[in-house]
Amino acid sequence: MDSKQAKSNRDRGAEAERQVAEIFRAYGFETVRRGQVFNRESDVIGVPGLHIEVKYHKTAKVWEWVRQAEVESEIKKDGVPVVWFRRPREPFRVIVPAKLFMEMYAAWRREQEA
Repeated sequence: MDSKQAKSNRDRGAEAERQVAEIFRAYGFETVRRGQVFNRESDVIGVPGLHIEVKYHKTAKVWEWVRQAEVESEIKKDGVPVVWFRRPREPFRVIVPAKLFMEMYAAWRREQEA
């Protein structure tokens, strides 16, 4: 990969991180912003309890991404590892640990039944 292509990939990744931060802000998380890569922060910070990695790729490398999020969240002790990812012209998808998904789903069901 030449330096021009590498820069283009970094730019697309940075844009995806800004998009995820904007999604969180739209849901009321006003202090969310992109993290500082050189400081090994998660890609998006300001969401308490979550270590967020954001990926923008044509080809999903899900296990690699999940492992990166797990390792970095363990080092930083900043929350549950979560991976947001998407391909060009597609919406974001989110990978969360099953326990967190079930807690969120159970809370949603209780709210629907109330």
